Amino acid sequence: MLPELIQAKKYYTRALELNPSSISAKLPLIEILTWLDELDSAKSLCNDILTQTACQFDATLRKVFINIQKGDIEEALVDLDLMQKINPYSSILHRLKAMGLFQMGRIPEGWIAASASFNFSELKVRYPNLPRWNGEELANKTLVLTMLDIRGGGDEIMFASILERVIKKAKLCFIETELRAYDLFVQTFPGAIIFCKGQRPWEETNIKVDFHCWVRELAPQIFNDRDNFPKKSQFLKLTSKNSQVWENKIKKIKEQTYTVGICWRSLHSVGPNTPMCTDLNDWAPVFKIPNIDFINLHDLDGADEVGAAQKKFRIKIHSIAGADLRNKFDHVAGIAASCDAVITVPSTASIIARGIGANVFHLQSEFTALCMDILPWFPDQKLYSRRWNENWSKPIKKIAKNLDSELNSR
Repeated sequence: MLPELIQAKKYYTRALELNPSSISAKLPLIEILTWLDELDSAKSLCNDILTQTACQFDATLRKVFINIQKGDIEEALVDLDLMQKINPYSSILHRLKAMGLFQMGRIPEGWIAASASFNFSELKVRYPNLPRWNGEELANKTLVLTMLDIRGGGDEIMFASILERVIKKAKLCFIETELRAYDLFVQTFPGAIIFCKGQRPWEETNIKVDFHCWVRELAPQIFNDRDNFPKKSQFLKLTSKNSQVWENKIKKIKEQTYTVGICWRSLHSVGPNTPMCTDLNDWAPVFKIPNIDFINLHDLDGADEVGAAQKKFRIKIHSIAGADLRNKFDHVAGIAASCDAVITVPSTASIIARGIGANVFHLQSEFTALCMDILPWFPDQKLYSRRWNENWSKPIKKIAKNLDSELNSR
């Protein structure tokens, strides 16, 4: 998608040359420059607009986003406080404030802003006959715990890390998830009743429910400070039978000494997520490590890109037969756990791999306005970060060096 972004940048740059005061050209150009990590230029355009129109909401919002991505958190919070005086109910403002506070280590304050952005009181639409949880003690209670409707699924897998503690405390938990996560949750939480949206298993069994709540509501109580987050990354589980299935599948395709799962994100994403993506050409230092079979852990990017990388680097990137990586999260978990190592960028696959306890080398921006895995969910992960004005070259070279050393020491 990069050529299209470059073309769009040229189009709006030309439009500004013809009409330097055009806010309708500056705003989309700010977005494009932000996606391309040209944050200084994007911020300069924001300031231009704010010089023209002091209270331009969209320009201020984009400036906040840019400042968080740059790590200028204090400046972002100043603008957010002003904007919230004008629009105190804006969900996006609360979320951005939460992201800024989390990255400053102010986790309790961050949860207050995050909870306001989720707007839980307006989300109780599925089970109107169940008592709403309002912070009551959970011990010996029967609970219906609902995951938010999810798209990629990563955030909800991450928030599921609180469930084991809740299940131990409660009398019984009914946990709603979606089809992609269902089998993984059944294996991970055998002490709970897992169900999918549209079902009501407590009615079928005539069990009285004490409270219904969204799983995200519980996070501020359970992970209310850095010290209360998990002491290890693994919280997901597979049965030994299912684990063996994936281990056997990988053994069948294995040609080299080691297997490394990879999730790089490139062709499928354009927009705010662009700075989280890499191109397979960026991975040359990794692909030069000898004796590795690479395993595709994402399966959303183009076959042409995979084919070109295989030819260019003389490697093999395997897709595992029978794996449905888009619709079966336990398949992602099984493959990741069976590999000698996994290299990922921020994605659902990355969160699942870390949650299952795989040997993950994780690439991530130093600051982000988007992804909640900047919280300390995964304390024993191997994290390789870049600043906004750096490319992926240095962290990928470090991963290659460390991975090569680790494999050769076995």
